[in-house]
Amino acid sequence: MEGDNNPSYVAFHLQLTLPIPDWKRPHLRALSAREQGLTERIQADNRALSDLVLLTTALQAAQAAPVERYRETATVVERGVANLRKALELSGPTYLLEIVQLQTRLLVTQRSYLRAQLECELQKIELDRITSPGFDTAG
Repeated sequence: MEGDNNPSYVAFHLQLTLPIPDWKRPHLRALSAREQGLTERIQADNRALSDLVLLTTALQAAQAAPVERYRETATVVERGVANLRKALELSGPTYLLEIVQLQTRLLVTQRSYLRAQLECELQKIELDRITSPGFDTAG
């Protein structure tokens, strides 16, 4: 086997297929899970905010109806008090008890009107607060 043209040697050819370890796969899975968790939390926050906006809008709309009713009632009672005062000024038949009762009713109606109007304005403020940029659902 040895000769001038052929050196002596033995050759073996061995072929092995080894898997290349993927060291980053667990990190990628962890990042993917974190991203999914954050996405779900953002979606939950968006749903909660949307529900809060709808609730506040409904409360504000419900509060606006009594405000209008109290305003109309106060106007009617004010006219009644004004008519009784005119009758008193003209020295016509007067019922002082009726005047006092109407004035009391007027004051109660005006107080209820102002309270309903305050609640309506508070609902508007709350709606503006939750729909403004930078609203924090935690507090």
